[in-house]
Amino acid sequence: MLGPSSTLLHKQQEQQQQYYFISKQASSRERRADDNNWKSKGLYRPNHQRDYTETFRLYPAASMLVPHESSDDCEIGGYNIPRGTILLVNAWAVHRDPNVWDDPIHFKPERFEGLQVQLSKLIPFGMGRRSCPGSGLAQRVVGLALKSLIQSFDWKRIG
Repeated sequence: MLGPSSTLLHKQQEQQQQYYFISKQASSRERRADDNNWKSKGLYRPNHQRDYTETFRLYPAASMLVPHESSDDCEIGGYNIPRGTILLVNAWAVHRDPNVWDDPIHFKPERFEGLQVQLSKLIPFGMGRRSCPGSGLAQRVVGLALKSLIQSFDWKRIG
């Protein structure tokens, strides 16, 4: 988690200023960050969600999703798939596919600004009945952990 967090913290000047604002305006170090505390102090920024979403796109929880079995004969990407075939989805490859994402290897949370992303494009926790039951918890924990890191340390870029 520290790798994606450092990616978030070293993004660009706008985000540097945003995190500086958060760290200076947040309550004392004795009271840790939580969403309600941040909302009541006016520190909650809705674009944090886009940062987390972009982090999950670049660093999915598992690169290969849970195997699925085709229930009928079908065609996927021009390939005929017979009934009973085990299918594996490489979420890491889908999230870095230049046919799906513009500039896929770079951290660009602005790609999620005001957009509703198709579920077939963004699948860090899988999709359908076999999606990760802990995805909601993971999204909240990453947000709170990152806010706690920002609040607890003075971050500087070296080099």
